[in-house]
Amino acid sequence: MMRAERWGEAIGFLQQSLSIVERPSTLFNLGSCLVRLGRGQEAIVHLERYLQISDPTQNAQERIEATRLLDDARSARTRLVLLLDPPTATVEVDGVVQVGQGAERTLSLNPGEHRLRVQADGALTSAFVISLLSGESLRREVRLESAPTVLSVSVHPANAVLYLDGHQVASERPLSPSPGRHSLEIRAPGYVAVTRGVSLQPGQRLSVQLVAARQQTAVWTHPAFWIVTGLVVVGAGVAIPLAVVRVSDAPYTGNTNVIIQGFRDSRGWE
Repeated sequence: MMRAERWGEAIGFLQQSLSIVERPSTLFNLGSCLVRLGRGQEAIVHLERYLQISDPTQNAQERIEATRLLDDARSARTRLVLLLDPPTATVEVDGVVQVGQGAERTLSLNPGEHRLRVQADGALTSAFVISLLSGESLRREVRLESAPTVLSVSVHPANAVLYLDGHQVASERPLSPSPGRHSLEIRAPGYVAVTRGVSLQPGQRLSVQLVAARQQTAVWTHPAFWIVTGLVVVGAGVAIPLAVVRVSDAPYTGNTNVIIQGFRDSRGWE
């Protein structure tokens, strides 16, 4: 396959062979294929290992070629310097997380196109593609924007009015308040107002449920109370204290008809 220049297929077989036993010849052939495919970063690792374990006498000619390939791989290697804000950001290149920390990160990459992804807590992710030429050195600044906070509030009853920091807001859609401490309140006719404080971090998504309880109603405010009371005095023409009307010696049972009959007996009505 190497003679047929099927480098991609050859790499798979060589890597499998290397996982079984580490031979100098396997390292040399694998490094050679990787150089030809422009994967210098990987080639450097294998060629350096080959020069460590191969015999300088028995592999003299092969070592000369390995040194030349190693120089080619190193010279073709690109250098990408990232200036990051915030410095705690994580960097991925082609789906692989890169080791490093701080505001300035230096990456050695193969020439060609690479997909980068920079992300940090509380910030919006930045994803972009960058193309690097052989031996190129490039600097790039990546400044991540703060992610908005998202506050979703569900209310009960459904007609309750929602207030955020004293200002009426819509409860049907998510809110985007600034990070920090905020006050939520709901009000609805016939319900007890509910107030709750929330604390939001940058980029945080928070869901809150506010449930109001019904107000307790006094008996004399209920319409049925006044209907029954009205039946007692309607028709008499005057207000008569109920305490002076003797209906019978039997205990009062709360029956409205008994009260009315007592009025009739006391007035001589039939």
